[in-house]
Amino acid sequence: EKNLQTHQKNIKDTYHSQKNIFVMTKSTLITRDIDLLKKSEELNLNITITTNREDVRRIFEPYAPPIEKRLDTVKILRNAGIDTNIFMGPVLPMNSEKFALMIKDTGCKVYLDPLNYPKLDRRIFYKYNWEKI
Repeated sequence: EKNLQTHQKNIKDTYHSQKNIFVMTKSTLITRDIDLLKKSEELNLNITITTNREDVRRIFEPYAPPIEKRLDTVKILRNAGIDTNIFMGPVLPMNSEKFALMIKDTGCKVYLDPLNYPKLDRRIFYKYNWEKI
C-alpha cells in the first residue's frame, strides 16, 4: 500500500462509477487520502481493530499497524470531519473493559463480528490458553 497507493487508486476509480464509498481497512495510510475521502457524497469508513492486546495482535496480525496507531488514525480522520467507525472482526482475546475505555472518546460507532476461526486459529487459542476467553 505504501508504494503502490492502492487506496488512492481504488477511491479515484470508485468516484467515476458511484457516489457511495465503503472502506474497511487496518492501514494507517488512509490518512493521506483525506482530501479524496472528503469528496464522497456518502462514505462508510471503518478502521478494523480486533483486540486491545498487542501480544494478540502480533500473533494474528503481524503486519498490521499497532492498535494505538489505528486509534490515532480514527482520531485524525474524525478531526478532519470524516465520519469514521471501528470494526471489530474477528473479535480476538481482549479485556473488553479496557477496550471500551480505550475507544470511549473516539465518538465512533463500533461494529462487531464474532470470531469464526478455522482449525489453525483454534490451535493458536489452545497454545496460548485462550480457549476460555
